[in-house]
Amino acid sequence: MCSPGCFSLFRGSALMDDHVLRTYCTKSTEARHYVQYDQGEDRWLCTLLLQEGYRVEYCAASDALTYAPESFH
Repeated sequence: MCSPGCFSLFRGSALMDDHVLRTYCTKSTEARHYVQYDQGEDRWLCTLLLQEGYRVEYCAASDALTYAPESFH
């Protein structure tokens, strides 16, 4: 399961897990890394969390709000 970034809520202690944080912050050095680390960062983060034994869950009853500007003024 992939939790889409802008509508996700993560436990702080899970994000601060040494392996998750260090691996997620890896700098892209090859072309294929840009696709894996930069364009699919939400999928990459969920994969790292699952590999470390954390759960990724979906809650249909939750509400998520975001702000999308209508212009760049």
